[in-house]
Amino acid sequence: MKKTGIRINGRGNAWPIPLGQQHPLYSLTPEPDYANASFSLMSLNQVESRTEVNWELLIDAGHGTIPMLLKTHNRLPEAIVLTHPHFDHFVGVDWIAQSHYRFKNKQRYPLYATPLCWETLVSSLPHLEKIIEFKCLDYGHSRIPDEIPGVELTAYPVYHGTSAYGAAMIVADVMNAGNTKQKIIFSGDLLCPLIRETDYAHLQGAKYLFADVNNRFPYPRANHWSFVPESSEDFLGAWLKDITIKDLFLPHLNNDKDPVLPEYLELLMKDGCLPKDMYWSLLEWIKRFSPEKILLVHYSGREDEKYHDEPLMDGPQLEAWTQQQATAKGIHCEFRVPETGDWLEF
Repeated sequence: MKKTGIRINGRGNAWPIPLGQQHPLYSLTPEPDYANASFSLMSLNQVESRTEVNWELLIDAGHGTIPMLLKTHNRLPEAIVLTHPHFDHFVGVDWIAQSHYRFKNKQRYPLYATPLCWETLVSSLPHLEKIIEFKCLDYGHSRIPDEIPGVELTAYPVYHGTSAYGAAMIVADVMNAGNTKQKIIFSGDLLCPLIRETDYAHLQGAKYLFADVNNRFPYPRANHWSFVPESSEDFLGAWLKDITIKDLFLPHLNNDKDPVLPEYLELLMKDGCLPKDMYWSLLEWIKRFSPEKILLVHYSGREDEKYHDEPLMDGPQLEAWTQQQATAKGIHCEFRVPETGDWLEF
C-alpha cells in the first residue's frame, strides 16, 4: 500500500531545552525532544510488515535531524529544502551532504534554497560548495525538484530579522497516493510574511500549515511572530514606529557592492505596502486563507514569560489556548501541537 505524508523530525526552537533548564512542552524522556523544526515530506510503500521509502524531501535540518534519520530508515533523503540560513536549521546539512558525497561516488548533494540563503550557508561552511549542488528557488516562481517529480515548490519572502538572509516560506504542492494534489505550507521562522496580495490565492486550500510561532504575545525584537496581535504591553506598536518597508527588505538584498532588490519585492513595494499593512501575528494571517490544520511548532514562550508575565505552556495547554483565541475571533481552523516523530498522512 502506498501512502504519502509528513514526518515530524523536530518541532522546537533553537534551544527547546537549554542546559540547566526545563520546558513543559519538551520532554527529556523516553527520547530527548531537542530537535529544532524539521520535517520530511515522504512517499512510502507498506509491504506486509516492511516499509519502503519511495522518496523523502527534507525541510530544514536542525539539531536532532540526523538522529531521527538514523533511527527511522537510515537512508539519505533525496534532497533538502532550507527556509533560511540560521544554524539551528542547517546544522544537519553537512552530515547529510558528506555522507552522500562519500558513498555516492562523489556526487554533489541537491539542496534547494534562495540564492542569499545559499550564499550565507557556504560562507558559514565553505567546504559545502564543493559537495552540494545548489538549486535555486526564486521568490514567487514554482519549481519541481529534479529528484521528486510529484512535488512543486514555491518560496515566498519573509522577514526574520537582519541576519536571516534570503529567509523564505515554502509552499509545497504534493501529489498524494490517490493522485490528488495537497498543499502544505512551511512558514519557516519569521516576524512577518512579505507576500503580495495577488499570491494569497496560491495559499488557499492548504491541508497543513506548519507555523513557526515562538510566542503567544508580541515581542518583535525576538524576530519571531506571535500567535495573537495584541497584549497588555504595546511592544509591537512601539517597534513599528521605527521600522520602514525598506528595513524589512534589507535581508533580501544581494551582497554585491550595488545591492539589488529581488523582482518580487520590487513589485511588492510598487503595491504601496507599508509595515502597518503587514501581518504581525499568526491569527491575523490565517484569516486570509483558512488552512485546514495548523501545526504549532517552534514554541518557546520565553518572551511571554519575561515581558508579559505569562507562564510557559505544555502541549495540551497551548492547543486549548490557541483554539480558544481563534474561536473568539471567528476563526475555525484546527490547531495542534505535534510530537517529534509524528506521522501526518494526506
